[in-house]
Amino acid sequence: MSLAGAPLVEFVEGVLDGVVQIGGLESSTPVVLVSNSMARQALRTARGGEEVMWHEGVPLSSVLPERGDRDLLDELRLTHLTGLSRRAVQVWRDPDGVARSTLDYVMTRLSDGSVVWSFRDESEAARSAVSATAAVHDVLTGLPNRQLLRQRLLEAQRRLLLTGRQFAVVFVDLDGLRTVNNSFGHVVGDELLRVAGLRLASMVRDADTVARLGGDEFVMLIEGMARPDEVAAFYHRMRDSLGAPLTVAGVSVRIAASIGVVLDPDPHADPDDVLHNADAAMYEAKEAGGGRAVVYDETQRPSLMGRLVTAGELVQASTRNEFVLHYQPVVDLLTGQQAGCEALLRWQHPSRGLLSPAAFLEAAEASDEIMVMSEWAFNEAVRQVAVWEREFDLTYYRIGVNFAPRQFASTNVVAMVEATLERHGVEGSRMVVEITESDVLDSRSASARQIVALRDLGLRVAVDDFGAGHNSMSWLRDLPVDIIKVDRTLVSPDPTQREEDILAAIVGIARAIGADVVMEGIEQVRQIEVARRCAVRFGQGYLLGRGMAATDDALPVSLPGALPPP
Repeated sequence: MSLAGAPLVEFVEGVLDGVVQIGGLESSTPVVLVSNSMARQALRTARGGEEVMWHEGVPLSSVLPERGDRDLLDELRLTHLTGLSRRAVQVWRDPDGVARSTLDYVMTRLSDGSVVWSFRDESEAARSAVSATAAVHDVLTGLPNRQLLRQRLLEAQRRLLLTGRQFAVVFVDLDGLRTVNNSFGHVVGDELLRVAGLRLASMVRDADTVARLGGDEFVMLIEGMARPDEVAAFYHRMRDSLGAPLTVAGVSVRIAASIGVVLDPDPHADPDDVLHNADAAMYEAKEAGGGRAVVYDETQRPSLMGRLVTAGELVQASTRNEFVLHYQPVVDLLTGQQAGCEALLRWQHPSRGLLSPAAFLEAAEASDEIMVMSEWAFNEAVRQVAVWEREFDLTYYRIGVNFAPRQFASTNVVAMVEATLERHGVEGSRMVVEITESDVLDSRSASARQIVALRDLGLRVAVDDFGAGHNSMSWLRDLPVDIIKVDRTLVSPDPTQREEDILAAIVGIARAIGADVVMEGIEQVRQIEVARRCAVRFGQGYLLGRGMAATDDALPVSLPGALPPP
């Protein structure tokens, strides 16, 4: 098993120990197969600063100091012959006997007979050099960190001014890393990050830079990229490189990414502003559904920056407990009794006041923060139900909670729901999980299987916004749907006969699969009259009651007199 030509070549370049793979130990002239920069630096120090040409196949003797190399060769050959790993210390001295290098090393034979010699220079000078390297490199991937990236970006801007050599800044965000961490643990997530770093590094030339900013964010500086068509070609290569299956701890995962690109950056701009613009373009790619590339457009800067600011504030909102739930009643249109309510997420923004999801949902869905918010909302709704159950009979009362589509891509959503119900002592039958068609592509998907598992916990399943998109009858047939919530756009405040006919058809479908129907967006009495004629049992909307903050001593109630007599 040679390291040459494998991803490990890039990996060993990022580690802080010297690594050299040596072949041909059965011959009189062993050769270097692979080496990293730390090894080359340490051996240059041991040679008193003498430079040599490193390349695959260079004789080992030409890169070692003359003094003491015979002992080292003997140790390497012994490791090759016996297959036993060896650990020792090698000291190389100058002609006056002063130690230049003190290498604490380990030798290990690989299956192809080559030996990997890894070492750390324990001299004071070497420790200082390692510390300096570590300060500007990411610990997990060995790639340059933000500090070194900023320095190289400044250098690229200077070259642009002096020579006109163009370059691009590519901001890369891995899609779904939080889902991987939640589903399989951080060990798998960290390995995914390391492999992503290796694959990105394998795409670029020596003149380019690949850096990791932290989390799932990488930045690439690509020399000579100046046109949108070059961005498209580059992204397709990146997608193919990252998308190769990866198996970690028996788990098979794939890496996907969204990228934002700044072409021909202003050479006078602050590097942080350039990175910010690339980040904004990447964010737009995320908002558009992810898995794509977006080139930054200066004319879109205000709206992009606004959404980027919102995304940053959302992270703070989670830690500052700024989210609240308001509960909108669902009413039995025949009896006027409360049948339940829907938990609606609101953001109590410190300066903008109470915000509905329309002000922040796109920003949340473009980041992993939507997962945090959705889990918080479900936990808070279940907690409130537990309080209400101590005061009221909720036998026929159900509380609906909207689940983010990305939650169903995480295999831990069922475990999360089960643990939340158990923590608060609430039966699953009290809760309704509200989904949209985009949550479920087909009845065979992993998302569909998780919805079935949630129903097995006793939760009822409601199809939200039915009629607003391209609904597929097949998944209504195959999945356990309990409630169809007719979208507000399907029946207007002044319903036409055609709208009434469509509503009646939906009721017929619901009856066929044994589902209840809730008509959303009721604002006028005429809508209630149409709903009753079509045998729609339940309604929800401003006419019946707006969302309201929860109180422990009262359930959300409909507005008095809102419901006309049958």
